Amino acid sequence: MVFQERFRIATSGHRHMQDITGQVAAIVARSTVQAGTAHVFNVGSTGAIGTIEFEPGLERDLPEILDQLIPPSPTYGHEQAWHDGNGHSHLQASWLGPSINIPISDKRLVLGTWQQVFHLECDVKPRDREIVVTVMGDWHDRAAANIDRHSGQIHGALHGAAAGLEPAGPPVIPFANGKIDVSGHRAFFVHRCD
Repeated sequence: MVFQERFRIATSGHRHMQDITGQVAAIVARSTVQAGTAHVFNVGSTGAIGTIEFEPGLERDLPEILDQLIPPSPTYGHEQAWHDGNGHSHLQASWLGPSINIPISDKRLVLGTWQQVFHLECDVKPRDREIVVTVMGDWHDRAAANIDRHSGQIHGALHGAAAGLEPAGPPVIPFANGKIDVSGHRAFFVHRCD
């Protein structure tokens, strides 16, 4: 099962770091995925996503150390081509990365007690950022079925979205091209592992 939502955040410019754990956790909860992963992605080449103990000291330290390691400089190729003052912004964001994957267990993000998801603005000006959260995993309360790997048939009871179906015995549902049609009810997608 794949579930995706987006949200926006406003930044004040270079070094602005925000805790986005709450927004990501809310999306995971709405997805109803019991076990899987949440992929959190910053749209744009000058913002970064990661995890950290989100507290004032580290909120100051991480951007400072990035500026020491990759300082503003007119010698970067990007600066020589565009003269826009953010060559270091692109390099800092690329170094940290635009995304992370976080495990999900029991419909919740698996994070340590002092571990939060952050967005760091590396650009030199305020930005309106779009964050995409893609949740992938098992949707246990919606469908429970066993796939016969040889016949491609699915055996088992359906729950949740198709709860109105009460078969006389265990249903056998034809499996074709990853799609299961349950008489007009929601289609469930599965992958065969042969």
